Amino acid sequence: MNSKELVRILKPLSRCRGYNSKGQLFWKSTIDTITLIEIQSSRWGSGVYINFGVMPARAVSGQVPPRSGSWGWTMRAESMAVSPFREQFWLLALGEHPERLSNEDVASAVKWLLDWIEMHLSDSDYVRDAVQSSESVLQLLTPASGAMKEWAASPRSS
Repeated sequence: MNSKELVRILKPLSRCRGYNSKGQLFWKSTIDTITLIEIQSSRWGSGVYINFGVMPARAVSGQVPPRSGSWGWTMRAESMAVSPFREQFWLLALGEHPERLSNEDVASAVKWLLDWIEMHLSDSDYVRDAVQSSESVLQLLTPASGAMKEWAASPRSS
């Protein structure tokens, strides 16, 4: 599966959840945060990665949505130890055995990921608390950037 095929699967599933899209980048904004998903083609082969993350809305200057290098908390779908679809995400990332991944398999994995993102990244208060706790699922999966930690410790918007 290539990045264009994955975008075709992700676009309708994300749009009904309130995401905007531009090319291979998908985002949803709230007053305090921007949740992002980026489809990235591998430089070394036929693999496709799903990067996702969250960042403080106030950290965005200029380009909306921002590219993944400036996100406050980010990871790749295949790195999620908590995912029941980790094997499918790894097969996408490796670009190997495309016959083992049907569009339905990928759609199921993407739906699960969107649900996980909604549960863990869409509520800014939850994200703030999670970034500040070394025991949270976000911090256990991958640490937040310094800017994200500063935002989490700052006064909350009303």
